[in-house]
Amino acid sequence: MMMYIRKPDLDTVFTAFLLDWRERDEVRLVHGQAPAGALANPDIFCIECGGAGQIALGNFDHHNTPLSLPPACLQALHWQEPADPLLWEWAEYVAAVDVGRPLPVRPDGWTLSKLFSGLRLNIPAPLAQFRAGIKLCRQVTVLGCRPGEPLPLRPEWEPYRQAKERLCLKLERYACRTVFFRTHQGRLGGFLETSLPGVHGLLRRLGCQVSIAQGISQTGTPVVTIASQEVDLRPFLAHLNHLELGWSGPSHGQIIASPPAGSNLLKDQLLALIMRKF
Repeated sequence: MMMYIRKPDLDTVFTAFLLDWRERDEVRLVHGQAPAGALANPDIFCIECGGAGQIALGNFDHHNTPLSLPPACLQALHWQEPADPLLWEWAEYVAAVDVGRPLPVRPDGWTLSKLFSGLRLNIPAPLAQFRAGIKLCRQVTVLGCRPGEPLPLRPEWEPYRQAKERLCLKLERYACRTVFFRTHQGRLGGFLETSLPGVHGLLRRLGCQVSIAQGISQTGTPVVTIASQEVDLRPFLAHLNHLELGWSGPSHGQIIASPPAGSNLLKDQLLALIMRKF
């Protein structure tokens, strides 16, 4: 099996797991879209890197398309149609995490999402994250646990747990730096500048209905993501791209991002636009 991926997030990794990627198979990391030849070849799987809506060609993507498509894992699920009902439950869970949708049950213990977040913090190399993530998904499903149940912690997952807990402590210290605002429609918004992951989850816990996270790219240019569980952000892309080309986001419309190289929009300019439109 040959596979192209854009980044090893949970949706991508669980999709690859559903497609039965194994260590003997090849995987390549791409920035942006997979090569045209790979997208046109049904024997090559391309996950979150182009070909949205082209499941018959082995392409599972839901970014930068006018089509209303579910996350990649649900596309792969309906394409594979596995017999195990537990895999359907886990795919629905991963899709909910991907779009930031509230989960039906919030267990107090450790979840796949938390462990996967800790995994990515503990393992810096993207392809190593991908391989470890596949292993984690396989272990979790073999345990027979359902998504609404806390997972029993295995010894090999302990580094992931510790990394996630360290991140949570760091994020809590950053919470006091949040800039809160009200939109013209009365929604509570929050802006937080930090390169730490997990900002949107933190701002949601603080009550924000629209959240803005600003980090710094490798070139030193601010990289911005905007998220909301209540507002479809896709129409907002037209306003942003009028000011600065390259803003994009997945088809569910609950998160959008600045160009990969970063954004030159000023913080006050961005906040004023969001307050006016929402």
